Amino acid sequence: MGKAYFFDRRIALYFTLLLGWVAMNPAVSFAVDSVCARVKIEIKQELTLERQAFDAHLRVNNGLSHIALEDTRVDVFFTDAAGNPVSASSDPNDGSALFYIRLDSLENIDDVNGNGTILPSTTADIHWLIIPSPGSSNGLESGTLYYVGARFTYLIGAQEKVTEVTPDYIFVKPMPQISLDYFLPIEVYGDDAFTPEIEPPVPFSMGVRINNTGHGVTKNLKIDSAQPKIVENEQGLLIGFSIEGSEVNGKTTTDSLLVDFGDIDPDNAATARWNMSCTLSGKFMEFSAGFSHSDELGGELTSLIADARTHFLVHDVLVDLPGRDTILDFLAKDGDIFRIYESDAVDTEVTNQSGTSTLQMNGSTGALTASPTNGFMYVQLDDPFGGEKDIKDVIRSDGKIFKTHNAWMSKIRNEDHSWRHLINLFDVDTPGAYTIKFAEADDIPLPPVLQFIENRIGLEGLPVSILVEADDPNGSIPVLSATPLPAGANFTDQGTGSGIFNWTPALGQAGSYEITFKASDGLLAHTRRVVLTINSIHDSDGDGMLDAWEMQYFGSLDRDGTGDFDQDGISDLEEFLYGSDPIIEEHAPSTPVIISPQADAQVNLMQPELVIENSIDEDGDVLTYEFEVFADPALTIRVAAEVEVTQGVTTTSWNIPETLDDNRRYHWRVRATDGYSFSLWTYGTFFVNTINNTPGPFYISSPGDDTVVDTRTPVLEVTNTVDPDEDEVTYTFEVYDDNTLSNPVVSGTDIPQGPYGSTSWMVDSALADNTWYFWRAVVTDDHGASTLTAVGSFLVNIDALVPEAPQPASPATNSDVSTRQLDLVVTNSANAGNHSYYFELDKAETFDSPAKLTSGEVIEGTDTTAWHVSGLDDNTWYFWRVKAGNGSGESGWTQRAFFVNTANDAPFSPTLKNPGRQAWLGTLTPALDLSPGIDPEADNLSYRFEIYADEDLTTLVEHGVSASAQWRVPSELTDKTRYFWRAQAEDVHGLTGNWMDTASFFVKDTGPDEPPAEITVNVAASLGSELSGLKVYAFTEFGSYTGIKAVTDETGTALFDTKDFTDGSYKFRVDYLGYRFWSDSILLPGTYRAEVVIHQETVEVTVKTGIGSLQGVKVYLFSADGVYLGLNQKTDETGQVSFMLPTGVSLKFRADILGGKYWSEDTTLTAGGATTVDLNAGGGVFQVTLQEEPGVPLAGIKVYLFSQSGRYLGLNQVSDTMGHVAFDVSEGTYTVRADLLGYQFWSPETHVTIDTNIDFTVAHQDVIVTLDNGTPEVFEPLAGINVYLFKPSGSYLGKNQVTDENGQARFHLPRQPYQIRADFLGQQYWSDLFTWTDPIVTIPMADVEITVTGGGFPAQDQAVYVFSPSGSYLGIRQTTNGDGKVFLRLPQGEYQFRADYQGSRYWSDVESVTAAQQNSVTISTGGGSFAVSILKSNGQPLAGIKCYVFNASEAYLGLYGATDGNGQVFFDLADGNFKFRVDYLGSRFWSNEVSVPQVLSTNVAIEHETVEVSVTTSAGAVKGVKIYLFSANGTYLGRYKETDTAGNVSFDLPVDSDYQFRADILGSKYWSDVLRVSSGLTNFIPIDAGGGVLQMTVQKDEDLPMPELKVYLFNTAGTYLGRSATTDATGKVEFRVPEESYMLRADYLGYQFWSEEILVVENTVMEMPIPHRPVEITAQGSFQGMSAPIEGIKVYLFSPTDTYLGQSKLTDADGKAIFDLPQKSYKVRVDYLGYQFWSEAFQSDDTTVTIGRGLAEIHVQRSGNDVAGAKVYLFSENGSYLGWNEITNLTGIAEFVLPDRAFKFRIDENGEQHWTPLIQIHAGQQSMIDFDLDH
Repeated sequence: MGKAYFFDRRIALYFTLLLGWVAMNPAVSFAVDSVCARVKIEIKQELTLERQAFDAHLRVNNGLSHIALEDTRVDVFFTDAAGNPVSASSDPNDGSALFYIRLDSLENIDDVNGNGTILPSTTADIHWLIIPSPGSSNGLESGTLYYVGARFTYLIGAQEKVTEVTPDYIFVKPMPQISLDYFLPIEVYGDDAFTPEIEPPVPFSMGVRINNTGHGVTKNLKIDSAQPKIVENEQGLLIGFSIEGSEVNGKTTTDSLLVDFGDIDPDNAATARWNMSCTLSGKFMEFSAGFSHSDELGGELTSLIADARTHFLVHDVLVDLPGRDTILDFLAKDGDIFRIYESDAVDTEVTNQSGTSTLQMNGSTGALTASPTNGFMYVQLDDPFGGEKDIKDVIRSDGKIFKTHNAWMSKIRNEDHSWRHLINLFDVDTPGAYTIKFAEADDIPLPPVLQFIENRIGLEGLPVSILVEADDPNGSIPVLSATPLPAGANFTDQGTGSGIFNWTPALGQAGSYEITFKASDGLLAHTRRVVLTINSIHDSDGDGMLDAWEMQYFGSLDRDGTGDFDQDGISDLEEFLYGSDPIIEEHAPSTPVIISPQADAQVNLMQPELVIENSIDEDGDVLTYEFEVFADPALTIRVAAEVEVTQGVTTTSWNIPETLDDNRRYHWRVRATDGYSFSLWTYGTFFVNTINNTPGPFYISSPGDDTVVDTRTPVLEVTNTVDPDEDEVTYTFEVYDDNTLSNPVVSGTDIPQGPYGSTSWMVDSALADNTWYFWRAVVTDDHGASTLTAVGSFLVNIDALVPEAPQPASPATNSDVSTRQLDLVVTNSANAGNHSYYFELDKAETFDSPAKLTSGEVIEGTDTTAWHVSGLDDNTWYFWRVKAGNGSGESGWTQRAFFVNTANDAPFSPTLKNPGRQAWLGTLTPALDLSPGIDPEADNLSYRFEIYADEDLTTLVEHGVSASAQWRVPSELTDKTRYFWRAQAEDVHGLTGNWMDTASFFVKDTGPDEPPAEITVNVAASLGSELSGLKVYAFTEFGSYTGIKAVTDETGTALFDTKDFTDGSYKFRVDYLGYRFWSDSILLPGTYRAEVVIHQETVEVTVKTGIGSLQGVKVYLFSADGVYLGLNQKTDETGQVSFMLPTGVSLKFRADILGGKYWSEDTTLTAGGATTVDLNAGGGVFQVTLQEEPGVPLAGIKVYLFSQSGRYLGLNQVSDTMGHVAFDVSEGTYTVRADLLGYQFWSPETHVTIDTNIDFTVAHQDVIVTLDNGTPEVFEPLAGINVYLFKPSGSYLGKNQVTDENGQARFHLPRQPYQIRADFLGQQYWSDLFTWTDPIVTIPMADVEITVTGGGFPAQDQAVYVFSPSGSYLGIRQTTNGDGKVFLRLPQGEYQFRADYQGSRYWSDVESVTAAQQNSVTISTGGGSFAVSILKSNGQPLAGIKCYVFNASEAYLGLYGATDGNGQVFFDLADGNFKFRVDYLGSRFWSNEVSVPQVLSTNVAIEHETVEVSVTTSAGAVKGVKIYLFSANGTYLGRYKETDTAGNVSFDLPVDSDYQFRADILGSKYWSDVLRVSSGLTNFIPIDAGGGVLQMTVQKDEDLPMPELKVYLFNTAGTYLGRSATTDATGKVEFRVPEESYMLRADYLGYQFWSEEILVVENTVMEMPIPHRPVEITAQGSFQGMSAPIEGIKVYLFSPTDTYLGQSKLTDADGKAIFDLPQKSYKVRVDYLGYQFWSEAFQSDDTTVTIGRGLAEIHVQRSGNDVAGAKVYLFSENGSYLGWNEITNLTGIAEFVLPDRAFKFRIDENGEQHWTPLIQIHAGQQSMIDFDLDH
């Protein structure tokens, strides 16, 4: 099958850590009466790693132009190296399988399980994902070999075909197996509920160790953690947990949640820790970990996780032993056992010596005595100072100084709620005696701690009071203050650690006030900022909605504006601002419909108008439209947009303001909005084509100009054109026999453009031999514009030896190559002759781009020929083709393609299509639609979709994977809810791209009103900057963290799920640049919106060096005390960056330039204007000239810039043609490094203060390498051998040469030591080390004569191959001459030689050949000619029967033949034992075993008997039916006969074989039973088709029979069975049929009437009613509003398609004609006065045909006098008399009322005839026609 290539696929496992936490919570007082408060928290983590997987690819090309491949099925199978079947499964829980396999994608085929179809001229691509299970690698370092094959089954017509797809191999690498150990302390410390003081949280860590116990490397392993989430809190404890940092293997990470382990080798481990804090003191009581797998990647079947265990951590310690690392280890307690879990995967039990240890104190020094211990020990004793002092240091009695982490203080809670303080020691191999020194804990000054103060809300005119309390851990009473104070407010410090703020705001003082309260002990201080919000008396609840408006609509002030009372997706506040009704549900507008341009239409304007049909809005809102135009289908290149286009009356149009490009396709979209809700996008495309352009140039491919062809019907081929207008094009090929192109011979027209960059046509009339022809091609677009090729010529010479087309060998077709240089290899042309080859390589499959490379003539190699190409571009498709020539002619081109992919790159992020951001959807199961993603390698992509309930993307609602860019949500979402979704693309290697930007949509279906799903917190900056990505924390009104947080979006909005909150008051904190900003409190339920305002000003920083302002320099923001605040920007082209920062803070800035750090002065931001900061780093241009010697520059060499300390500064350049590189640097000392041929050459250090130039010389010299045969007296140049350049360490330097005709190669090298290696016939020959000397490589050569014999005689024309002693083929093959000999010249050494003789291989021994002498080798094959005769048992020979040759163990030898007319087949066999198998009529017959040459013939006799088959139906024997012969398993055996008049056929068949017979009657198949042919008798087998007479009566609904109707017989599939009959006078027809289901069709009045399906198992009678009804047709004339019937005119009956149905009627006196008709559609035609008048189509209804008429008055005069009594005749316009005449009255007038048509009149008077001209009658008008007989 297609190449099953491996890749590393990213897999994910999901861990859930459940932690039970308990605290003692005082109920009333600190002393007594406590309750146990339990909290359960959950930490979700995602573990990802890369592992080996395979992509199995099967490509099926249906080359049939009119026939589909149907019922396709593909069975993929696996075998091991020995061919034994291996289990694979798609069930992730199947533990017995070695491989997990999943269908990954289908293209141009819809099913591979027996129901698929591949359309004609279509190529299907099928991909499977294969992931090996851990047991499949067998732990072998080299990997384990498996084969993956497939069986492709399909139908062509009704015939089943099976194709066995050649297996491909895969190597399964060793796999890791990992176990995870999690560690968590029992006791954690925060605020103590049993003391009045406020204690700060004490950080603790949660650790994990990952141990790889498998045989393979754990690659790119990461764990991404979520923040802890409280999942149980029945007592409502005010507590918060958070992760605040992390580290991996002792190194701090940049992401506090993500830990990246990288690769972990087998039998190694890695550790990580998450730094956590808890707001209250307590202990963890339970700790568990569980994990789940991704089933789509194999689940349990492919799991690499052995287990996940949890341990309670005693302390992080450091094992202090020789050879151990310096990474902290985990001391844990598992039950009653202490155990040390080391970072390098060693686990050891620890002896607890606490019970036998003592501590004797002497002042601040203690003597600790423990039992001497071999191995690890742990001691825990009471702290003699009760926590008042800390451990200063510990010294062991042998002088060992303790590691800091191995001695520590701890405390645990006593039953009386006091603390028990403890000291702890961990040690190894201890003598048991220690000296411990303690120091005073109070020696460390600590700042005061302010009690938490919540934000307050007040009202104009009402007093506000705030109590402020503080405590000092060092015992002093802190001084309290408050700033700034609003006008009229005061603050009183009571001198006791408490203070009171008082204020009664006046009218007009509504607003938000930030007040900072400060507690200071004179040295250190602690501040808390409080936001005091004063609401207006008109908006007393501060929700932005006037109280009167709230009372009008809601009857109370309970709502806070964030809710959505009418549940229409628009908040109450937005309803107030928009002026809409908050209690009437709003609706989103419908999706607009595109009017023009229609999809893929061409427009001839470069600023076209886009027109849509207006959307519908149920609420009657005024709509506007948003238009966007893109230049790419991925919607990434936006060229024009308009956000607010005013709606027109019924349609809306928008003229694109930008000038578009001609001959380019554009993609556009539009959606409607009523100001707060959005419709879905509607998408369209158009192509700008202002004028038609001719097709682009194209060229002759083959036959090439002035070449020879060896056929009279050659194939002419040209490269394809590219039409600028994307028109369809066709090709014409013209062949002439003269170079002036005046005498055409043959041509091919309307040839459609071919695939793969070329179009061809085979000359369809034989050309003359030995004749020159001239040809060209013409391409024409669908507007008639055309382009011609140049003229080519060729000679037809059918005796010429034109080479066959060479076949590309590598790289494989459409394969990926991982190198930018490679050999293009072809298998040599098969026919004889010395060939040359011509290669072409291009990025365009038409081989006409500027990137095209040509090889020139390439001389033919042995078996294969190659052309080396280099400098290829990564992630690029290349097309290559090759042809062969031999001087007589050239072959056609053979073309292939490959893709350069040096490393797999992730696909780009997909682009959203629908639903657009903030769209409203009317379904609970919406479809999410993307623009198809782009992959750098053009891989097939799948897409991952995720829908979340929150903008933080923490609550996953739905997820799925789709092979297309669209995915429908599989289950219903919650109505009237906003969701957030994202998507990413994944390539076939499992590599995923970035997630697209998160988008939201609102689901609005039907359902009861509910409170809003979200709490909205808006974070606003005074300068209007978008404060996105800020964390917003939710606190209770008492200041306790809830554990709930969100992140602001691009609008500064953070959304919280209301389901995460219980009823009560909350406020929100935003942490920004090290400062905390608070919202006012909100009350739930009722208020669902809060706001945080941050006052800002602008800071402009300018970065300069000696060369001026620097662009692209990163400027980092720091606090005044040097803490990085997480903000940085790159300078613009003026060297400036601009920050918008909070006022009142002190900051400084750092610019990082080339490894140097340059700081600004401290800057304090003040309100009222921008602050400017200058940063000057000095320096200049540092230019280096790289040269071999003065005046000889070294170009193209990479030069790297380093600091004085040798640190690479990230800058490098390639030297130009002058050897120059130049770096713009800041002031400092630098050196540069040039890398040449694997060596590094360093310049001296250079200090740069201004522009500086230096010369850097690296001398070179030519070195000549000579290959020698080792024979001093005879020098034999060894040409054409690859020689490679190496360093002395054996590192290849990437340079190689091929020796010339003198056996020499030249290298130009800098002065360094080198070695040369020559590779020849699988052996490597090395030179000595050399430095600037000419080395010699010696290859001693030997002559070898090989003789091959068969039966003692020379064996001519036998292939002889040369192998290494280990059996590796060396690429040398020759054919024996008439003496059975070949002569070779080989390097001295050992070889094996193999002769292939008639399917068998004969080997020589391993032969040593010696240089400078003749070496002889003989290979004997033995053998003789063998005859096999295949006969019937009566001796009759069987001709044309296949016979196969096997060895004695029945292994097929690859030899077979068919018997001749005498039943014989002959084989030339070598010595040995053989058996022969005859395959005949579905059975296999074996010969006895024979020995050659003892026996040279054998017979295989097959006994036959006669089988008679009889076929009957209910009517008796059936004549002329074809009877087909099948095997017992249903395989057709290629024989059939027709039954005779008695319904019989006979077959002569082998005895003891099983057969079935099939009779095909009336399109159905009737089978016999399976018959085993018996010996000695005639075998009989019947086929009874059953059935009966099928009689049907066709009648009207009045039970009237319908005779003379044609009735046709069909099968139930609607296929006509070739039988028909006509109903008799009683309406009956009869058909005698075999047992089957049928349908009958009666044809009447142009319509077809069908019966139901009828199963006939015996005589069957049925009826077919065709209901009729009378239909009345009225013909009437109309004149001036008056209608009158028209009698006696003919009415004809027609079908709606104007087919006459054979019925007509005359109208009666009432102008009526009546038809009796079935209920179908009809039309009628009325013929009146030579004209035809039609009705509209009608459905069996009464119909009137009205003919508009006018009055014609013919006024006859003679010489002005009226003529009475003259006869006036009416004629048609073509002169036909219409049977109507009138006589003029006394006034000379004759009147005619006529239809609205043209007529002539003839006036007969006194024997004379007078004609009027053609007169047009007009309906409803009166026309007077004056006619004077004398004029």
